[in-house]
Amino acid sequence: MKQLTSFFILVLLSSMVLAQTIETKTVKYTPEYKFKDGLYLNFEAFRNNLPIDKTKIIAPNLDRKDYNFVANVVEGKKIRIYDDMGIEQELKTSDLWGFCSNGSVYIYINQDFNRLPYIGNISHFVADKVVYNQNYNSPYSYYNTNPYYNPTTTSVELRQYLLDMEKGTIADYTLEAVEVALMRDAELHDEFMQLSRKKKKQKMFFYIRKFNERNPLYFQTN
Repeated sequence: MKQLTSFFILVLLSSMVLAQTIETKTVKYTPEYKFKDGLYLNFEAFRNNLPIDKTKIIAPNLDRKDYNFVANVVEGKKIRIYDDMGIEQELKTSDLWGFCSNGSVYIYINQDFNRLPYIGNISHFVADKVVYNQNYNSPYSYYNTNPYYNPTTTSVELRQYLLDMEKGTIADYTLEAVEVALMRDAELHDEFMQLSRKKKKQKMFFYIRKFNERNPLYFQTN
């Protein structure tokens, strides 16, 4: 029942954020574009630059004047805010799509928030991922009689990802994912597909940049 209540609260808050007046004018994205600090309930809130404003966050133990105020807020498992009716609500930090702190955007993925440093119609970022490995080659995995023995080990690997700004989907940074992403620009996609597989792998990021230059990203005006 608590999970169901939390879900309806999240839906309600999302609706209120998107119901705010959105300017119809847009501006071409450049690194100088100013993202508003706050919490993103979903991808649409990020794309419309309409986060839950930090003035609505309830955090009496934190310094609201601190540049890292929002980043400090998401350190906890739960966040309290005031909705548009002035009613206090509680959110799970893990239910957020992301947040913006001091103008930098962070996405929640792999149970942590990771900065989005390169923004375009096809955005690129990196994040740590816990990888589980089975030690099948270890002789102890076959003969160990300890009921608490676990042949599985974990390691943390830095992975690369792509964020599609049209759909809001996230994919692993692979050759296949780049090929699919470039399909929105038929001419550029054909040019890329004519390269050898080795050249494709070498020029993946080059073609992402080229795609973004040919297909500018637009955000709502501030």
